[in-house]
Amino acid sequence: MNLSRRQAVAIKRSRHWVNLWYGSVRSGKTHASLFVLDRFMWERSQQPVQSGTVLIVGLSTNTVWRNIFQPLLTHQDYQHAAPHIRYRQNAPSGTMYGVPFSVVGANDERSWLSIQGMTVAFCLGDEVTSWPESFWNMLLTRLSLPDSWFLGTCNPGTANHYLKKVIDGGDPDFHTEVMLLEENPTLSRKYIDRLKRTYTGLFYRRMILAEWVAAEGAVFQGWDEKFMVAPSPSNATVLAVGVDYGTTHPSAGYALGVDPQGGLYIVAEWSPNTTPGASTTQALTDAQLGDSLEEWLAALPNPPRFLYVDPAAKSLRQELHTRGLINHRADNAVVPGIRTVDSLLTGGQLKIDPSCKQLINELPEYRWDAKATERGQDKPVKEKDDHVDALRYTVFSSRHLWRRLVRDPLNLTA
Repeated sequence: MNLSRRQAVAIKRSRHWVNLWYGSVRSGKTHASLFVLDRFMWERSQQPVQSGTVLIVGLSTNTVWRNIFQPLLTHQDYQHAAPHIRYRQNAPSGTMYGVPFSVVGANDERSWLSIQGMTVAFCLGDEVTSWPESFWNMLLTRLSLPDSWFLGTCNPGTANHYLKKVIDGGDPDFHTEVMLLEENPTLSRKYIDRLKRTYTGLFYRRMILAEWVAAEGAVFQGWDEKFMVAPSPSNATVLAVGVDYGTTHPSAGYALGVDPQGGLYIVAEWSPNTTPGASTTQALTDAQLGDSLEEWLAALPNPPRFLYVDPAAKSLRQELHTRGLINHRADNAVVPGIRTVDSLLTGGQLKIDPSCKQLINELPEYRWDAKATERGQDKPVKEKDDHVDALRYTVFSSRHLWRRLVRDPLNLTA
Protein backbone atom coordinates (compact mmCIF):
# COMPACT_ATOMS: atom_id res chain seq x y z
CA MET A 1 0.00 0.00 0.00
CA ASN A 2 1.24 3.48 -0.88
CA LEU A 3 0.87 5.77 2.12
CA SER A 4 1.30 9.51 1.85
CA ARG A 5 3.98 11.10 3.98
CA ARG A 6 1.27 12.60 6.21
CA GLN A 7 -0.42 9.23 6.71
CA ALA A 8 2.89 7.51 7.48
CA VAL A 9 3.76 10.15 10.08
CA ALA A 10 0.35 9.85 11.74
CA ILE A 11 0.67 6.06 11.96
CA LYS A 12 4.21 6.24 13.36
CA ARG A 13 3.25 8.73 16.07
CA SER A 14 0.01 7.02 17.12
CA ARG A 15 1.44 4.67 19.75
CA HIS A 16 -0.62 5.86 22.69
CA TRP A 17 -3.50 4.39 24.69
CA VAL A 18 -5.99 6.62 22.86
CA ASN A 19 -5.26 8.01 19.39
CA LEU A 20 -7.65 10.34 17.58
CA TRP A 21 -7.24 11.50 13.99
CA TYR A 22 -9.51 14.38 13.03
CA GLY A 23 -9.51 16.74 10.11
CA SER A 24 -10.95 17.65 6.74
CA VAL A 25 -13.09 15.40 4.60
CA ARG A 26 -11.07 13.33 2.11
CA SER A 27 -7.82 13.97 3.98
CA GLY A 28 -6.93 10.27 4.09
CA LYS A 29 -7.81 9.56 7.73
CA THR A 30 -10.01 6.53 7.17
CA HIS A 31 -7.79 5.01 4.49
CA ALA A 32 -4.76 5.16 6.77
CA SER A 33 -6.78 3.71 9.66
CA LEU A 34 -7.63 0.71 7.48
CA PHE A 35 -3.91 0.15 6.97
CA VAL A 36 -3.51 0.09 10.76
CA LEU A 37 -6.40 -2.37 11.14
CA ASP A 38 -5.01 -4.62 8.41
CA ARG A 39 -1.55 -4.67 9.98
CA PHE A 40 -2.90 -5.22 13.50
CA MET A 41 -5.13 -8.14 12.47
CA TRP A 42 -2.32 -9.82 10.54
CA GLU A 43 0.10 -9.50 13.46
CA ARG A 44 -2.55 -10.74 15.87
CA SER A 45 -3.17 -13.79 13.67
CA GLN A 46 0.46 -14.79 14.22
CA GLN A 47 0.12 -14.73 18.01
CA PRO A 48 -0.54 -18.10 19.70
CA VAL A 49 -2.49 -16.43 22.53
CA GLN A 50 -4.92 -13.58 21.86
CA SER A 51 -6.28 -11.69 24.86
CA GLY A 52 -9.24 -9.34 24.72
CA THR A 53 -11.69 -8.40 21.97
CA VAL A 54 -11.04 -6.58 18.71
CA LEU A 55 -13.83 -4.02 18.42
CA ILE A 56 -14.90 -1.92 15.43
CA VAL A 57 -17.32 0.91 16.20
CA GLY A 58 -19.23 3.36 14.01
CA LEU A 59 -22.42 5.35 14.13
CA SER A 60 -24.21 2.15 13.06
CA THR A 61 -23.27 -1.28 11.78
CA ASN A 62 -24.37 -0.08 8.34
CA THR A 63 -21.93 2.86 8.36
CA VAL A 64 -19.18 0.48 9.51
CA TRP A 65 -19.94 -1.65 6.48
CA ARG A 66 -19.87 1.37 4.15
CA ASN A 67 -16.84 3.16 5.59
CA ILE A 68 -14.68 0.24 6.74
CA PHE A 69 -15.52 -3.04 5.07
CA GLN A 70 -16.52 -1.94 1.59
CA PRO A 71 -13.10 -0.27 1.07
CA LEU A 72 -11.32 -3.26 2.59
CA LEU A 73 -13.15 -5.62 0.25
CA THR A 74 -12.92 -3.54 -2.93
CA HIS A 75 -9.95 -1.14 -2.84
CA GLN A 76 -6.85 -2.26 -4.71
CA ASP A 77 -4.64 -1.45 -1.72
CA TYR A 78 -6.34 -4.24 0.24
CA GLN A 79 -6.51 -6.94 -2.42
CA HIS A 80 -4.26 -9.09 -0.26
CA ALA A 81 -6.65 -8.80 2.71
CA ALA A 82 -10.05 -9.16 1.03
CA PRO A 83 -9.95 -12.99 0.64
CA HIS A 84 -9.30 -13.29 4.38
CA ILE A 85 -12.27 -11.19 5.54
CA ARG A 86 -15.43 -12.98 6.60
CA TYR A 87 -18.09 -10.39 7.27
CA ARG A 88 -21.59 -9.60 6.02
CA GLN A 89 -23.36 -6.26 6.17
CA ASN A 90 -24.88 -5.37 9.58
CA ALA A 91 -23.52 -8.52 11.22
CA PRO A 92 -22.37 -8.15 14.86
CA SER A 93 -19.13 -10.05 14.28
CA GLY A 94 -16.74 -11.48 11.72
CA THR A 95 -13.16 -12.60 11.19
CA MET A 96 -10.09 -11.21 9.43
CA TYR A 97 -7.09 -13.49 8.87
CA GLY A 98 -9.00 -15.88 11.13
CA VAL A 99 -9.03 -13.36 13.99
CA PRO A 100 -12.52 -12.65 15.38
CA PHE A 101 -13.81 -9.10 15.78
CA SER A 102 -17.03 -7.49 17.02
CA VAL A 103 -18.93 -4.65 15.33
CA VAL A 104 -21.03 -2.17 17.31
CA GLY A 105 -23.08 0.89 16.42
CA ALA A 106 -22.91 3.83 18.85
CA ASN A 107 -26.01 5.75 17.83
CA ASP A 108 -27.91 6.42 21.06
CA GLU A 109 -27.51 6.81 24.81
CA ARG A 110 -28.08 3.10 25.44
CA SER A 111 -25.30 2.00 23.08
CA TRP A 112 -22.82 1.65 25.94
CA LEU A 113 -24.73 -1.44 27.09
CA SER A 114 -23.47 -3.30 24.01
CA ILE A 115 -19.86 -3.15 25.24
CA GLN A 116 -20.46 -3.41 28.97
CA GLY A 117 -18.32 -6.22 30.39
CA MET A 118 -16.00 -6.42 27.36
CA THR A 119 -12.22 -6.41 27.65
CA VAL A 120 -11.01 -4.66 24.50
CA ALA A 121 -7.54 -5.25 23.10
CA PHE A 122 -7.94 -2.86 20.16
CA CYS A 123 -10.77 -0.64 19.00
CA LEU A 124 -11.03 1.06 15.62
CA GLY A 125 -13.54 3.92 15.74
CA ASP A 126 -15.27 5.61 12.81
CA GLU A 127 -17.18 8.93 12.99
CA VAL A 128 -16.24 9.28 16.66
CA THR A 129 -17.82 12.72 17.11
CA SER A 130 -21.22 11.13 16.44
CA TRP A 131 -20.94 8.83 19.47
CA PRO A 132 -22.75 9.65 22.73
CA GLU A 133 -20.45 10.63 25.57
CA SER A 134 -21.80 7.75 27.65
CA PHE A 135 -20.51 5.28 25.05
CA TRP A 136 -17.11 6.98 24.94
CA ASN A 137 -16.77 6.85 28.70
CA MET A 138 -17.68 3.16 28.81
CA LEU A 139 -15.23 2.36 26.01
CA LEU A 140 -12.34 3.88 27.94
CA THR A 141 -13.08 1.56 30.86
CA ARG A 142 -13.00 -1.43 28.48
CA LEU A 143 -9.47 -0.65 27.22
CA SER A 144 -8.05 -2.26 30.34
CA LEU A 145 -5.27 -4.61 29.17
CA PRO A 146 -1.66 -3.41 29.53
CA ASP A 147 -1.38 -3.08 25.74
CA SER A 148 -4.99 -2.07 24.93
CA TRP A 149 -5.31 0.84 22.54
CA PHE A 150 -7.76 2.83 20.48
CA LEU A 151 -7.57 4.53 17.08
CA GLY A 152 -10.47 6.71 15.97
CA THR A 153 -11.19 9.02 13.05
CA CYS A 154 -13.66 11.87 12.72
CA ASN A 155 -14.42 15.32 11.42
CA PRO A 156 -14.49 18.06 14.07
CA GLY A 157 -17.70 18.84 15.93
CA THR A 158 -18.91 21.69 18.08
CA ALA A 159 -16.48 23.68 20.22
CA ASN A 160 -18.17 22.29 23.36
CA HIS A 161 -18.01 18.66 22.25
CA TYR A 162 -16.75 16.28 24.93
CA LEU A 163 -13.94 15.13 22.62
CA LYS A 164 -12.68 18.69 22.22
CA LYS A 165 -12.47 18.95 25.99
CA VAL A 166 -10.46 15.71 26.08
CA ILE A 167 -8.16 16.97 23.32
CA ASP A 168 -7.52 20.19 25.22
CA GLY A 169 -7.06 18.35 28.53
CA GLY A 170 -3.39 17.54 27.98
CA ASP A 171 -3.59 13.86 28.98
CA PRO A 172 -0.24 12.28 27.91
CA ASP A 173 -2.02 9.02 27.04
CA PHE A 174 -4.27 10.82 24.56
CA HIS A 175 -2.70 11.58 21.16
CA THR A 176 -4.23 13.57 18.30
CA GLU A 177 -3.34 14.08 14.66
CA VAL A 178 -4.90 16.80 12.50
CA MET A 179 -5.11 15.84 8.81
CA LEU A 180 -6.02 18.38 6.14
CA LEU A 181 -7.47 18.14 2.66
CA GLU A 182 -4.37 19.51 0.93
CA GLU A 183 -2.22 16.81 2.55
CA ASN A 184 -3.84 14.07 0.48
CA PRO A 185 -1.61 13.77 -2.61
CA THR A 186 -4.10 11.58 -4.48
CA LEU A 187 -6.52 14.51 -4.93
CA SER A 188 -6.16 16.93 -7.81
CA ARG A 189 -6.23 20.68 -7.25
CA LYS A 190 -9.37 20.87 -9.39
CA TYR A 191 -11.13 18.33 -7.16
CA ILE A 192 -10.02 20.10 -3.97
CA ASP A 193 -11.28 23.45 -5.24
CA ARG A 194 -14.63 21.95 -6.25
CA LEU A 195 -14.98 20.24 -2.88
CA LYS A 196 -14.31 23.48 -1.04
CA ARG A 197 -17.08 25.17 -2.99
CA THR A 198 -19.64 22.65 -1.74
CA TYR A 199 -19.37 23.82 1.89
CA THR A 200 -20.24 27.11 3.53
CA GLY A 201 -20.24 28.55 7.04
CA LEU A 202 -20.14 26.00 9.84
CA PHE A 203 -19.57 23.00 7.59
CA TYR A 204 -16.75 24.74 5.70
CA ARG A 205 -14.92 25.47 8.93
CA ARG A 206 -15.35 21.91 10.17
CA MET A 207 -15.07 19.84 7.01
CA ILE A 208 -12.42 21.88 5.20
CA LEU A 209 -10.51 23.87 7.84
CA ALA A 210 -10.83 21.14 10.53
CA GLU A 211 -11.95 23.60 13.20
CA TRP A 212 -14.07 22.73 16.24
CA VAL A 213 -16.72 25.43 16.02
CA ALA A 214 -20.15 25.92 17.56
CA ALA A 215 -23.35 25.52 15.57
CA GLU A 216 -24.82 29.01 15.70
CA GLY A 217 -27.41 30.98 13.76
CA ALA A 218 -28.86 29.79 10.47
CA VAL A 219 -28.32 26.14 9.56
CA PHE A 220 -28.17 26.82 5.82
CA GLN A 221 -25.85 29.82 5.99
CA GLY A 222 -25.22 29.79 2.25
CA TRP A 223 -28.90 29.86 1.31
CA ASP A 224 -29.33 31.76 -1.96
CA GLU A 225 -32.81 31.58 -3.42
CA LYS A 226 -31.73 32.98 -6.79
CA PHE A 227 -29.13 30.22 -7.20
CA MET A 228 -30.83 27.30 -5.46
CA VAL A 229 -34.39 27.65 -6.77
CA ALA A 230 -35.02 26.72 -10.40
CA PRO A 231 -37.83 25.05 -12.38
CA SER A 232 -37.44 21.30 -12.58
CA PRO A 233 -37.12 19.99 -16.16
CA SER A 234 -39.99 18.06 -17.67
CA ASN A 235 -37.71 15.08 -18.35
CA ALA A 236 -36.67 14.61 -14.71
CA THR A 237 -37.29 11.11 -13.36
CA VAL A 238 -38.62 10.83 -9.80
CA LEU A 239 -36.32 8.68 -7.67
CA ALA A 240 -37.75 8.97 -4.17
CA VAL A 241 -40.29 10.63 -1.93
CA GLY A 242 -39.74 11.51 1.73
CA VAL A 243 -42.50 12.28 4.23
CA ASP A 244 -42.41 13.99 7.63
CA TYR A 245 -45.40 13.17 9.83
CA GLY A 246 -47.15 15.48 12.25
CA THR A 247 -50.00 15.06 14.69
CA THR A 248 -49.75 18.46 16.40
CA HIS A 249 -47.80 20.03 13.55
CA PRO A 250 -48.02 19.84 9.73
CA SER A 251 -47.06 16.81 7.69
CA ALA A 252 -44.94 17.38 4.59
CA GLY A 253 -43.42 15.51 1.69
CA TYR A 254 -41.08 16.03 -1.26
CA ALA A 255 -40.28 14.24 -4.49
CA LEU A 256 -36.65 14.04 -5.60
CA GLY A 257 -35.97 13.79 -9.33
CA VAL A 258 -32.89 13.54 -11.52
CA ASP A 259 -32.48 14.84 -15.06
CA PRO A 260 -30.49 13.06 -17.81
CA GLN A 261 -27.45 15.25 -17.07
CA GLY A 262 -27.29 14.16 -13.42
CA GLY A 263 -28.90 17.23 -11.90
CA LEU A 264 -31.06 16.67 -8.82
CA TYR A 265 -34.34 18.52 -8.33
CA ILE A 266 -37.00 18.72 -5.67
CA VAL A 267 -39.80 18.54 -8.20
CA ALA A 268 -42.95 18.66 -6.07
CA GLU A 269 -44.18 19.54 -2.58
CA TRP A 270 -46.87 17.78 -0.52
CA SER A 271 -48.30 20.05 2.16
CA PRO A 272 -51.67 18.53 3.10
CA ASN A 273 -52.32 20.54 6.28
CA THR A 274 -51.84 23.92 4.64
CA THR A 275 -54.64 25.84 2.98
CA PRO A 276 -53.51 28.63 0.62
CA GLY A 277 -54.06 32.01 2.26
CA ALA A 278 -54.82 30.54 5.71
CA SER A 279 -52.72 31.47 8.75
CA THR A 280 -53.31 28.15 10.55
CA THR A 281 -52.99 24.49 9.62
CA GLN A 282 -55.74 21.89 9.76
CA ALA A 283 -55.38 18.62 11.67
CA LEU A 284 -55.83 15.49 9.56
CA THR A 285 -56.33 11.84 10.46
CA ASP A 286 -54.03 9.12 9.12
CA ALA A 287 -56.77 8.11 6.69
CA GLN A 288 -57.07 11.68 5.40
CA LEU A 289 -53.30 11.94 5.05
CA GLY A 290 -53.30 8.63 3.18
CA ASP A 291 -55.94 9.89 0.76
CA SER A 292 -54.04 13.12 0.18
CA LEU A 293 -50.69 11.40 -0.30
CA GLU A 294 -52.11 8.86 -2.76
CA GLU A 295 -53.61 11.66 -4.84
CA TRP A 296 -50.33 13.61 -4.80
CA LEU A 297 -48.22 10.56 -5.72
CA ALA A 298 -50.51 9.83 -8.65
CA ALA A 299 -49.84 13.31 -10.03
CA LEU A 300 -46.04 12.88 -10.09
CA PRO A 301 -44.34 12.32 -13.47
CA ASN A 302 -43.66 8.70 -12.51
CA PRO A 303 -44.02 6.51 -9.41
CA PRO A 304 -41.05 6.92 -7.05
CA ARG A 305 -38.70 3.97 -6.65
CA PHE A 306 -38.73 4.44 -2.87
CA LEU A 307 -41.11 6.04 -0.40
CA TYR A 308 -39.46 7.04 2.88
CA VAL A 309 -41.57 7.95 5.91
CA ASP A 310 -40.69 9.58 9.22
CA PRO A 311 -39.41 6.69 11.40
CA ALA A 312 -41.62 7.90 14.28
CA ALA A 313 -44.79 7.67 12.13
CA LYS A 314 -45.77 4.07 12.88
CA SER A 315 -49.49 4.65 12.45
CA LEU A 316 -49.11 6.45 9.11
CA ARG A 317 -46.72 3.80 7.83
CA GLN A 318 -49.29 1.13 8.70
CA GLU A 319 -52.04 3.15 7.02
CA LEU A 320 -49.97 3.35 3.84
CA HIS A 321 -49.19 -0.38 3.97
CA THR A 322 -52.91 -1.19 4.11
CA ARG A 323 -53.29 0.84 0.92
CA GLY A 324 -50.55 -1.13 -0.81
CA LEU A 325 -48.02 1.71 -0.61
CA ILE A 326 -44.73 0.03 0.27
CA ASN A 327 -42.70 2.42 2.40
CA HIS A 328 -39.46 2.45 4.34
CA ARG A 329 -38.23 4.11 7.51
CA ALA A 330 -36.47 7.35 6.62
CA ASP A 331 -32.86 7.80 7.70
CA ASN A 332 -33.04 10.28 10.58
CA ALA A 333 -29.31 11.03 10.96
CA VAL A 334 -29.88 14.75 11.45
CA VAL A 335 -26.46 16.38 11.07
CA PRO A 336 -25.18 14.10 8.26
CA GLY A 337 -28.49 14.68 6.49
CA ILE A 338 -28.25 18.45 6.87
CA ARG A 339 -24.64 18.41 5.71
CA THR A 340 -25.54 16.41 2.60
CA VAL A 341 -28.44 18.70 1.66
CA ASP A 342 -26.35 21.81 2.31
CA SER A 343 -23.47 20.50 0.19
CA LEU A 344 -25.72 19.58 -2.72
CA LEU A 345 -27.46 22.96 -2.66
CA THR A 346 -24.23 24.92 -2.32
CA GLY A 347 -22.50 22.92 -5.04
CA GLY A 348 -25.38 23.39 -7.47
CA GLN A 349 -26.15 19.67 -7.73
CA LEU A 350 -29.60 20.12 -6.14
CA LYS A 351 -32.24 22.67 -7.13
CA ILE A 352 -35.68 23.32 -5.65
CA ASP A 353 -38.68 23.90 -7.90
CA PRO A 354 -40.40 27.28 -7.29
CA SER A 355 -43.67 25.46 -6.57
CA CYS A 356 -42.21 24.21 -3.25
CA LYS A 357 -43.26 27.39 -1.46
CA GLN A 358 -43.41 26.04 2.10
CA LEU A 359 -39.88 24.68 1.84
CA ILE A 360 -38.49 27.87 0.30
CA ASN A 361 -40.01 29.86 3.17
CA GLU A 362 -38.72 27.49 5.85
CA LEU A 363 -35.12 26.90 4.73
CA PRO A 364 -33.69 30.37 5.53
CA GLU A 365 -35.41 30.36 8.96
CA TYR A 366 -34.04 26.97 10.03
CA ARG A 367 -31.66 27.62 12.95
CA TRP A 368 -29.35 25.83 15.37
CA ASP A 369 -30.52 25.38 18.96
CA ALA A 370 -28.32 27.61 21.15
CA LYS A 371 -29.07 25.62 24.31
CA ALA A 372 -28.04 22.36 22.64
CA THR A 373 -24.84 24.05 21.45
CA GLU A 374 -24.00 24.94 25.06
CA ARG A 375 -24.28 21.22 25.88
CA GLY A 376 -21.87 20.36 23.06
CA GLN A 377 -24.59 19.06 20.74
CA ASP A 378 -25.57 19.96 17.18
CA LYS A 379 -29.36 20.19 17.08
CA PRO A 380 -31.66 22.45 15.07
CA VAL A 381 -34.52 24.24 16.80
CA LYS A 382 -37.60 22.01 16.71
CA GLU A 383 -39.93 24.68 15.40
CA LYS A 384 -41.21 25.16 11.86
CA ASP A 385 -38.96 22.35 10.66
CA ASP A 386 -41.50 19.98 9.11
CA HIS A 387 -40.66 20.77 5.50
CA VAL A 388 -36.90 20.82 6.06
CA ASP A 389 -37.16 17.46 7.82
CA ALA A 390 -39.09 16.04 4.87
CA LEU A 391 -36.43 17.39 2.50
CA ARG A 392 -33.69 15.78 4.60
CA TYR A 393 -35.54 12.44 4.70
CA THR A 394 -35.99 12.54 0.92
CA VAL A 395 -32.41 13.39 -0.02
CA PHE A 396 -30.39 11.57 2.61
CA SER A 397 -32.42 8.35 2.66
CA SER A 398 -32.13 7.98 -1.12
CA ARG A 399 -28.40 8.64 -1.40
CA HIS A 400 -27.79 5.08 -2.59
CA LEU A 401 -29.98 5.92 -5.61
CA TRP A 402 -28.56 9.29 -6.65
CA ARG A 403 -24.90 8.93 -5.64
CA ARG A 404 -24.07 7.14 -8.91
CA LEU A 405 -26.18 9.50 -11.03
CA VAL A 406 -25.46 13.00 -9.76
CA ARG A 407 -22.93 15.14 -11.60
CA ASP A 408 -19.71 15.80 -9.65
CA PRO A 409 -20.79 13.71 -6.62
CA LEU A 410 -17.61 14.56 -4.62
CA ASN A 411 -18.38 11.90 -1.99
CA LEU A 412 -20.83 14.33 -0.38
CA THR A 413 -22.23 11.89 2.15
CA ALA A 414 -18.86 10.84 3.60
